[in-house]
Amino acid sequence: EEAVAQAKRVRQCTAEFEDWADEHFGTGPPPWDSVEGENFDNDSEVLIRVVRQSVLDAEKKADEALLQKAARTAAQKQQKKKKQKESALQRSGKVHYSFPGPP
Repeated sequence: EEAVAQAKRVRQCTAEFEDWADEHFGTGPPPWDSVEGENFDNDSEVLIRVVRQSVLDAEKKADEALLQKAARTAAQKQQKKKKQKESALQRSGKVHYSFPGPP
């Protein structure tokens, strides 16, 4: 209950929820998403929700794992592209001065 009360205080002090949130959400509990206000000229979106710390930690861990996987995939694609270029240059038998050599 205290967490929901604090979330409501945050919502009342957040510009993205001005002038419409109290009427739209009423006394309902979070989550509250500013995109529901259809204020499309805003450059930001605010989501207010109340969750246990363990849930937040699990989400953060999952997000970090996803970012690491994306970084590995991007690096593998870049390495594959570089090897394809190197292979094509070797097959051509021509000197290519602008292609960087191995470090």
